[in-house]
Amino acid sequence: NQISTAFISEEFHTIAIGVDEGKTIFVHSLEHKLPVFLIKLDENNKADLIAISQSWGFIVVISSKSDTQNFVTLYNINGLFIKQVKIKSIINQIVCWTNRDGFDFMCFSDVNGNIYVTEIYEISEELFDNPFYSCNCEVDKLMFDKSNETIIIQTVNRKEIIKSV
Repeated sequence: NQISTAFISEEFHTIAIGVDEGKTIFVHSLEHKLPVFLIKLDENNKADLIAISQSWGFIVVISSKSDTQNFVTLYNINGLFIKQVKIKSIINQIVCWTNRDGFDFMCFSDVNGNIYVTEIYEISEELFDNPFYSCNCEVDKLMFDKSNETIIIQTVNRKEIIKSV
């Protein structure tokens, strides 16, 4: 099977891999060297990006059924479904971090260079109505600097933007 996306969580000693053309998420324990579980996505839904949050272990799956049907789906670290949010954007980058109080956050960028920030558990459709920031060009890389609590955005034309959160 082709791998559509993957993410390694050092905190949870786990790897999540999108297989079967992204229709299935295979979660494997790196510590025990054993498969843990499979997450089957809804019909015709394909995983494009995966992340695992550092504190609570939320498995964040960015998926699409078509160019107009995109979703953010949350699972807990045991693979149990939490919620799914339909989104209006095509997400191309994601970064997760934990704040000083132990809450997990994520930052997305879409193909138009819009940046969205939310506490992971609080994600909603309304988030995508009001971007946190707009780069006006596609984002190549998103990073989080925990020491300064800033998002570092690198665009495809090599511009770097630093935003406090």
